[in-house]
Amino acid sequence: MKFSLLTVYFLISLNIIPGLAQHTIKKDPVLSTIINAKDDFDRDADIGGLSAIAYSGYENIYYVVADKPPFRIYTLSIDIKGTIEYQIKDTLIFHDIKFEAEGIRVIDKLTYFFVSDEKNTNTSIYKFFEGKIQKIDAIPSLKKKMRYNSGYESLALSADKKSLFFAYERPLKKDQRSRHNPKLQPYISIFEYDIKRDMLINEYIYPLVNQSRDNGVSEILTINDSILLVLERAWTNNQSIVTINAVNIKAADNIIDSRKKIPANIQCLKPKVLIDFATIEKQFSRNKSYNVEGMTLSKDKKHILFITDNNFSPNQTTYLMALEIDWKSNW
Repeated sequence: MKFSLLTVYFLISLNIIPGLAQHTIKKDPVLSTIINAKDDFDRDADIGGLSAIAYSGYENIYYVVADKPPFRIYTLSIDIKGTIEYQIKDTLIFHDIKFEAEGIRVIDKLTYFFVSDEKNTNTSIYKFFEGKIQKIDAIPSLKKKMRYNSGYESLALSADKKSLFFAYERPLKKDQRSRHNPKLQPYISIFEYDIKRDMLINEYIYPLVNQSRDNGVSEILTINDSILLVLERAWTNNQSIVTINAVNIKAADNIIDSRKKIPANIQCLKPKVLIDFATIEKQFSRNKSYNVEGMTLSKDKKHILFITDNNFSPNQTTYLMALEIDWKSNW
């Protein structure tokens, strides 16, 4: 099966030292290709709306989800060997599930995985296991607080797959806990959910690097048991503003019990910008309108894969990108 993607290969070198992250970009030519395909659900439509990508945990298989109903999971075979080579192996369609899927993380192939459903004015996270679908009731409801289309968009599994991290996309329109602490604005919360115990165990304050109203977090990714990568994305002056930022969760306070007021001396997460897409966007697009939504580590953990959402628009393209990481030291 063919897949309509413009594929791009980037080489990024990250030199990591405690408390500081620097990167350089190799000036090698960008390798790209365009492959056309139709959606198995709608044979008259191109595949689009891709909002998340996750490594399956075996061989070179990855899963990608679309954000328009019915809920669909595409199985991709991806090889990275100086180029990106890929093929759609299968499409799993849940005809009766009307998710606006924005995130997917996998514990055991397609027998045990998590999906975030954003919706316009409500949002939830679901567990798929043993042939069942279960809404996670321990996840905080944002129905009365979330901004339009700004619910749970990002998911990440801990390195040991015992915890699920998740974050809502944009700051809440009603957040009484922070009213006495204006220095926190704008921020979002990154939560940690204990999968086995079915309970929230941590909540961290993440101050947005880009403070424009449109900015938000479209994906998070665990690197190890302390470092998360956070993908911030905004649309400003007809162009995309995208950064990949690193945070150390062990250096921040847990505010899970701060029900009424966030303390003034709270230790927030401290994002360090690793990659600014403005420095590399010309290598994959002449159009500054691109919508980076999905992020995952590759099979060999030497690359970060990104996928973009074309919003089912003829004026936008779906990109699959690979950033090669040179880990100079431990995080």
